[in-house]
Amino acid sequence: MKADQTAMILILFILLVLVTCFQHIPLSNKSGVASLQLTTGFDIVNISSITLFVNSLQGDAGYPTPSSILYSEEGKNTNHFELNIKIWQSTSADVEYIGAAGAKLSFKMSNPSSFTVRNARFTDVATSGPIRTVQYGSKYLLISDI
Repeated sequence: MKADQTAMILILFILLVLVTCFQHIPLSNKSGVASLQLTTGFDIVNISSITLFVNSLQGDAGYPTPSSILYSEEGKNTNHFELNIKIWQSTSADVEYIGAAGAKLSFKMSNPSSFTVRNARFTDVATSGPIRTVQYGSKYLLISDI
């Protein structure tokens, strides 16, 4: 009898762990069809002297979506974004920021369809005005003064 109770407790514990792990994953999309929602993260650090404000955002940005402000002050200048991933489908989000002195930053966060689910990277990074970008790896972007 003791072995049966131990086995039952073990099974209940495993079920509890599984339910806890999946409770924060959305299991349906906008159409109400069950699906597993995945995201991948991107980081942008603004060490320039110019604060940038979002001008446009389109596409598959996840939560947290690109911040409406990329602050230039120390302690507020690190921003983390998520991009929604769909298995076997390409996803992307286009973002454009503007700032003082004609500063402009635009980029695309993309995850092309491939056998690797997370193959995300920044693409189409462009700046104008008194700022420039340096890309470290595929998902980290540093903004600085020229």
